[in-house]
Amino acid sequence: NAAVAGLVGAFMVGKRIGAYIGVEFKTATGRQQPAQRDWQRILESRGAIYEIVRNEDEMLTLLENVRSGKLFA
Repeated sequence: NAAVAGLVGAFMVGKRIGAYIGVEFKTATGRQQPAQRDWQRILESRGAIYEIVRNEDEMLTLLENVRSGKLFA
């Protein structure tokens, strides 16, 4: 029934049901290229989360922040 489908959809307005998280891996001294900065700006302008990680610890912290919801606060 279309009326029920619309009603269900109304309950989702303003709720985060998914997120795009872009992760760029760099060495300790690596730098973003202009095209990579452009891509980051495009993603962030559309609500994506974009992180640059340089080592395993940073990646593990990022994953923990995703799991705990801190990244979305």
